[in-house]
Amino acid sequence: MAFRRRNKSYPFFSQEFLIQNHADIVFCLVVFILIGLMFEVTAKTAFLFILPQYNTSTLTPDGEVSLYQCGWRDCVTVLFYFFIAIILHAVVQEYVLDVSICALL
Repeated sequence: MAFRRRNKSYPFFSQEFLIQNHADIVFCLVVFILIGLMFEVTAKTAFLFILPQYNTSTLTPDGEVSLYQCGWRDCVTVLFYFFIAIILHAVVQEYVLDVSICALL
């Protein structure tokens, strides 16, 4: 039985390093933002990444209706959820697709 060779270790900030570790890097950024929710000092900044920012509430006979407008701060929110999509893609690729392909071989 042949031994598997370990993958080559790439230098930091090289293109290969970013390609191999992009999900891990993004996961660290997301965890950093979520940890910011735990402290009152940084919670306002962390909410900028998670919630829509331009809320316009109006009173109607049925109650209060919340509508959201779009603005430049929503770009940060979209970027955060794009990071979440990158993490989910990496998890599906690592634990569903690669495992099922290895099971077929």
